Amino acid sequence: ADLDTLNWPENIKAMQRNWIGRSTGTEVVFEIKNPQMAQISQKNESQSVPSVKSVDDSFSIRTFTTRVDTLFGVTFIAIAPEHPLVGRIVTDGQQTSVSSYIEQAKRKTEIDRTSTEKVQTGVFTGTYAMHPLTGQPVPIWVADYVLPSYGSGAVMGVPAHDSRDFAFAQTYGLSIVPVIAPTNGEAETDGCFAGYGRLINSAQFSGQSSEEAMAAITAVLQAQGQGEPQVTYKLRDWLISRQRYWGAPIPIVHCPACGPVPVPEADLPVLLPDTDNFAPAGDGRSPLARIDEWVNTTCPQCGGPAQRETDTMDGFACSSWYFLRFANPHYDEGPFDPVAVRRWLPVDTYVGGAEHAVLHLLYARFWTKVMADAGLIDFVEPFTELRNQGVLSSPLDGRRMSKSRGNVITPDEVIAQHGTDALRLYVVFLGPFDADVTWDDSGIRGMTRFVERFWHLAAEKSDAKAQRGKDKEVEAAFARARHKIIKRITQEMEDFRFNTAVAGLMEYLNFLYDMRDEAIGRDTWRAAFGTMSRLLAPFAPFIAEEVWQAVLGHSESVHRQPWPTYEAALTQDEAITMVVQVNGKVRDRIVVAVDTAVNVVQKTAVSCPNVQAHINGQAIRKIIVVPQKLVNIVV
Repeated sequence: ADLDTLNWPENIKAMQRNWIGRSTGTEVVFEIKNPQMAQISQKNESQSVPSVKSVDDSFSIRTFTTRVDTLFGVTFIAIAPEHPLVGRIVTDGQQTSVSSYIEQAKRKTEIDRTSTEKVQTGVFTGTYAMHPLTGQPVPIWVADYVLPSYGSGAVMGVPAHDSRDFAFAQTYGLSIVPVIAPTNGEAETDGCFAGYGRLINSAQFSGQSSEEAMAAITAVLQAQGQGEPQVTYKLRDWLISRQRYWGAPIPIVHCPACGPVPVPEADLPVLLPDTDNFAPAGDGRSPLARIDEWVNTTCPQCGGPAQRETDTMDGFACSSWYFLRFANPHYDEGPFDPVAVRRWLPVDTYVGGAEHAVLHLLYARFWTKVMADAGLIDFVEPFTELRNQGVLSSPLDGRRMSKSRGNVITPDEVIAQHGTDALRLYVVFLGPFDADVTWDDSGIRGMTRFVERFWHLAAEKSDAKAQRGKDKEVEAAFARARHKIIKRITQEMEDFRFNTAVAGLMEYLNFLYDMRDEAIGRDTWRAAFGTMSRLLAPFAPFIAEEVWQAVLGHSESVHRQPWPTYEAALTQDEAITMVVQVNGKVRDRIVVAVDTAVNVVQKTAVSCPNVQAHINGQAIRKIIVVPQKLVNIVV
C-alpha cells in the first residue's frame, strides 16, 4: 500500500509488487487418515479411505490457493520434495521411487524446477488425503515444481483450471474435473479454463459466481476447522553473510559455553581490523579468520574465551541506509544524526537505474521500515520520488557505453574541442531524461554555436542605449518573453524535461537576436541577460558565470543567486488566435485580445466572411466557446 503513495515509475512499482508477491487466498487443510492403511489403487480413486480415529495415525497437509472456488476440481495434491511429511506418508511400496525422485530434485535449480518450458514431473507417494468437502480420496504426489518456500510447500492440483496442473494430470493419467464454466465466452487455454465464471459440479455452490463461491467455501472450511483466509508472499529470507574482508562485521560472538551471543549495543559498531592481506583464507573462511588478535575475544555473557563471527555482511546492509548519513556525515555519536535526519529526510528525489528495482531500492525500503518500527526515524519510505535515467549508447557499435567494451567516448576529448558547457548542454539535449539515446558528435556543434552566440550578444548589448527612445510596446513584448521563459524553464526543470528546457533557452536566445535592432533600453537588455544567465547556469555553468560577472559586472557568483521568478499576468499573450468552426469543421481563425468578453468573441467569429458563407442563412442553434482556443457555431 505504501508504494501507492510514492511518485515512482509504474513499471518499478509493478516489479516490486511482483517480487514481494503478495497473494490473498485460502489455506485448505486435507486430512490423511492412517496412511499405511490408505494404499488404494491410483486407478480406483473413488474408493473410500479407511478411517482410523487414533490421533497418532492422523496427519494433515495444508495447502494455499488463490482459487478456492475450484476446490471441487481437486484431483491430486502435490507437495515439495522437501516437505516435512514426505518421510511419514510414503508407503512401503513407493519408498524406492520417491527416494530416487527426491535425489534427482536435489540436483535441480529452482529455475529448472519452476520452468514452464519443461515437462513437470512427480512421483506418487502411495497415500491419499481426504477432500475436506466431499470426503473423497485425493492422491498425494511429490512434485519438484512445488517449492518449500512458497506457501506451505503443498498445492492442490486442479487440472481443469490450471495449465500446469493440466499438463501434470495428462502426463500421469490423473482425473480432470471441470468445476468452473465461462460466463463471457472465454476460450480455454492449453486444454483448461483458468478464468473466473460460474461454478458447476460443486454441490451446493453450483451456480454461484467465482467471487461468491470463494467467500462461501472459505466460510464453510473455516467452520469445519479445515481452512481460513490467508495471505502469503513470494519473499525469501535474505542471507547476508559473506566470506570477505570488505563489509560490515556481523556483531556476534561465538562462545563454547553460551553459544552465539550478540555484541552489546554499547560496544557497537564492531570495526574491521587493519590488515594488508585481503586474500581469502583458502579454506572457505573469511580473510578475517586469519587475524587471531581480532577473532579471539571474551564472551559478553559469561566473560570466558570466545571468538568473533568472521563473516561480514552483504554490501546492501550498508547501502540500504547510507542516505541517512548524508544529512550530517560528520556525526560520530551514532549511525546518523537524528536531528539532521528529521530536517532533511526522506529523500525528495532519487535518480538511479531500473536495475536497482528489486535490489537496492527494495532493501532500502525494508531497512527504512525496520528503523521506523524501532522508533529511530519518523518516516516509512526513504525515497519520495524516483527517476530512472536513460542509457547512452556508443556510435561505435550501438551498445551501451562501457569501459569493459572499450566503446566509450572520452569526455576530455570532447571538452578539448567543444568546451565543457557545450558537452553538458548536448548530453541533456540528446533526448528525454529517461530515454535511451545514441551519441552523435555532429549534434554538439550546435551547442558550441549556442554558447558563442549568447556570449557575443551579451557583450554587444549589455551597454546598449536606445537609439530612438524606448518603444513601450516593444519593451512590453520583451518583458512578456522574459517572464514566459522563466515560467517554462521552471516547469521543465521540475518535470525533469531538461532537453526541452535547453530547447526553450535556444528559442529565447533567437528571440533576443530578433530584437537586437529594436529600440530597447540598457536595463531591459541587462534584465534579459541576467535571467538567461541564471536559467542557463545549471546546464552551462561557465558561460553563465562569465556573462554574469564579466559582462554584467556582478561580484558574487551566479550560482549563489536565487532562481528567477515570474509574474503570471506577464506570461499571457496580449492577443490570441482562436479557431472558428461551423458544425465542428474549421472555417476561419480570429485574433482577439486575451481578456475579450465571450459575447464579443462570438460576434467576431460569426461576422467572419468564410464563416458567413458556410452558415449560408441557416439558423444558429448555439455557439460554443472554449476560452482562448476555439469557437464552434452549430447551425
